[in-house]
Amino acid sequence: MFPKIVVFTGIDGSGKTSHSGAIKEYLVGRGFLVNYVHQFAPSIRYIRKLKRTFTYLLGGVEANLIRPGTIEQDKYCHAMRRNRFLIKMAQNLIVIYSLAIGLARTWLKIMLSINRDVVIFDRYYIDEIIRLEWKFGINLYKLGWTCSLIPSPYCMFFLELSPEVAWGRKETGSLSKILFWEKNERYIKWIRRVGKTWKVLSICTDKESFHESQRRIRVMLSLENRAQDR
Repeated sequence: MFPKIVVFTGIDGSGKTSHSGAIKEYLVGRGFLVNYVHQFAPSIRYIRKLKRTFTYLLGGVEANLIRPGTIEQDKYCHAMRRNRFLIKMAQNLIVIYSLAIGLARTWLKIMLSINRDVVIFDRYYIDEIIRLEWKFGINLYKLGWTCSLIPSPYCMFFLELSPEVAWGRKETGSLSKILFWEKNERYIKWIRRVGKTWKVLSICTDKESFHESQRRIRVMLSLENRAQDR
């Protein structure tokens, strides 16, 4: 039996893990067989490392020798300018590879949930797309068709939260409010796109309490009667 897919998405600090975990406990308590999945996006670190390594190879520069104001730094900058097209192409290939891995990982986790009533995703494939877009400052909108290669969620909950509040919750000193604004704008763009074909429901987590949001989510899921039928 193919499980119903329930997704929680939104910017960092919006409450995805808290709400998805609470809904899992709620459904399990009502007799549902539930699988819970953390769908973390691919590591940006290794992608950037591959890009830097490719640039180093083109410029003949040892990575550990690059320092500001050194000859190696000049070589690196020259390699970036001279091989801009090749570097861009390599980055695109790496991003496409990462998206392919994301698709495979999503399908694997769904197939591992066969014979469950519900699989709850804390983040989904579009979160991987958004993170790649945001980190690299690129536009992957033309690759949005890849979302059709994965099952449409039974219900996707977009947890809306103002970037200021999100930044306050996740402040680490390395991200600015501007970056949170940029990421939030990308989420809004992609939610509008997938909302044309997927069932997407918005929950404003900064305008109501956690328990109020949970009550709304439970009603929107409309799974109560099925629990009694099992």
